Amino acid sequence: MNLNGLDYAMFGPYPDQCVTAPSTCTTGFTLAMWLWKPSTCSSYYGLVTTQRASPPSEGIRISCADSSTSDIEYKMFVQPDKMCTLVRTIEPDVWVYLTMVWSVGTPFKTYQDGDWVEDGNWQTGGPYMTNLNTERKLAFGIMFTDQGPDYNYGTGYVDAVIMFNRPLTTEEVQALYNTYT
Repeated sequence: MNLNGLDYAMFGPYPDQCVTAPSTCTTGFTLAMWLWKPSTCSSYYGLVTTQRASPPSEGIRISCADSSTSDIEYKMFVQPDKMCTLVRTIEPDVWVYLTMVWSVGTPFKTYQDGDWVEDGNWQTGGPYMTNLNTERKLAFGIMFTDQGPDYNYGTGYVDAVIMFNRPLTTEEVQALYNTYT
């Protein structure tokens, strides 16, 4: 999927998927995809999101973290006063296989090209979200507010997106990556 900075794609609703409704999840989820991110990407422009940015709702968000770096930011909002976050540098202008794995009660894990790289960090205090995500949709290339798209279009490419309604093991993440290389 070409995220050309002008368009976006939205799928769903997925009311029974942990990735779109983590507050109701009893097991966890895995979200995996190929991503090609350009070397310049405006801050907080959406790459993949199930979460509304304003007012904040439950869900996940993978976005460009800073226009001056190759960083992407992973965020997961589960409770009003608790979120899990991580900023990772990825090499720009090449395809990378990103996987986000979450087991209920633990920080999410991130993998790149089949290898574990880092766990997210819990932050408490908030409020980080003010409502539940009733739309339960998965969007690529944009962030959303309660008024609809906020036109923070992401740029790059996304391919071979897979969602699992359970956390995969490290061995399963590696096997999945090996399947697509």
